[in-house]
Amino acid sequence: MLALFPEVEESSISKEVLGELPEMVAVVTEAGPWTLYFDGSSTSKGGGAGVVLVNPEGQATTLSFKLNFSCANNTAEYEAFIAGMSTAREMGVKRIKIIGDSNLVLSQLQGNFAVKEPALAPYCTAAERLVRSFKQVVLEHIPGVTNRYADALATLGSRLSFIEEQPNIAVIKKDTPVVEAMAQEEQLEEDDWRKLVKEKIGKGSDIKELKDYAIIFGELYRCLPGGILTRCIGTTEAQEKLQEVHEVTCNLEPIISLYRRLQHKGYYWPEMRKQATEIQANCPKCAKIPSTEESFTISFAEDWRVHTWHPSSTESCQPIPSMHASSKVQ
Repeated sequence: MLALFPEVEESSISKEVLGELPEMVAVVTEAGPWTLYFDGSSTSKGGGAGVVLVNPEGQATTLSFKLNFSCANNTAEYEAFIAGMSTAREMGVKRIKIIGDSNLVLSQLQGNFAVKEPALAPYCTAAERLVRSFKQVVLEHIPGVTNRYADALATLGSRLSFIEEQPNIAVIKKDTPVVEAMAQEEQLEEDDWRKLVKEKIGKGSDIKELKDYAIIFGELYRCLPGGILTRCIGTTEAQEKLQEVHEVTCNLEPIISLYRRLQHKGYYWPEMRKQATEIQANCPKCAKIPSTEESFTISFAEDWRVHTWHPSSTESCQPIPSMHASSKVQ
């Protein structure tokens, strides 16, 4: 499965993200892509993340992270993915093949799975931005790997037949989630539609109107019918996503509207339906545009914004009453 992402401007990775890494020397060339194996696990005694970075010559760099905070298994998988990619970028890697057993992480990054858990939304956002800082990224899922932390690095190492000797593995203690360390408040222009929404949420006004919005680590998200959690984006990024997703998916089978594909990629802005429809209507390759009216029956048992919330989060959300509703995706 191949996923190509355009290169964007790099930014330095803070020590809070990776911790105190051991000295690593790497001479990165464009001869071939590097390979990243990652695995994460959560147990009653804590979480862990394992990373193996292999250069084109077959030399491996191995890292183990002790996640010294409460986290679910999927969170640990994201921690491992982000730690591995951050390490690769710090080493100057530009092209990389990523191999892991987490179908959820890889599928969410490819847009095949929608994000529905608020706790994973900032991780997916951070991972996507990190992926875009590379010239080329290939994502590959390998099933059947155990999730126990004690076996994580052994499992990853067992896939590297060229390692003749047991490498030294540095175990790094991390006291905060990687998304908390990477969180940066985006400075919004006055005419950015997200600015008004975030201000209203901060003041606690228009709660009924804004019940589907929440701020997670500084990012604005909207929950769509069906439980799909989408990141709210501005005008400039919206135009980039329209062109990017349309170019990749144009005329693919089965035919799915560009609007739906953008939803499953995890994006939202107020004019998304209208602009996506216009692009497909003017595209000669998009022979058939499916109806955007798809009905779902949804049962809300509790406020999605407070479910599985991280205890260290300082964001607050007002709960909404339990209800049962039949609604249409807009």
